[in-house]
Amino acid sequence: MRLCVIHPKRCKESATKLAQALGADVSNPYRERRYNYRHYDMVINYGFGDDIAGNLFNSTNVVKRCKNKLATLSILNIARVPVPK
Repeated sequence: MRLCVIHPKRCKESATKLAQALGADVSNPYRERRYNYRHYDMVINYGFGDDIAGNLFNSTNVVKRCKNKLATLSILNIARVPVPK
């Protein structure tokens, strides 16, 4: 299975460690100006917020929600999920 972990610059170190542990390629779409990852069987989106072509393990919408802490806290609150103060 061909895997790739995509990441923005600020997540490079941990994304690279994850990719190494999985035996996956690692890529920063911003830096490489690349948004097509269809030749991979699975793409793990590790914090990249733009649309990507390929079989994503986690969608761009989910990543955008997680990157916006206020939106994430609001969604968790609506779902009655306890969060630290």
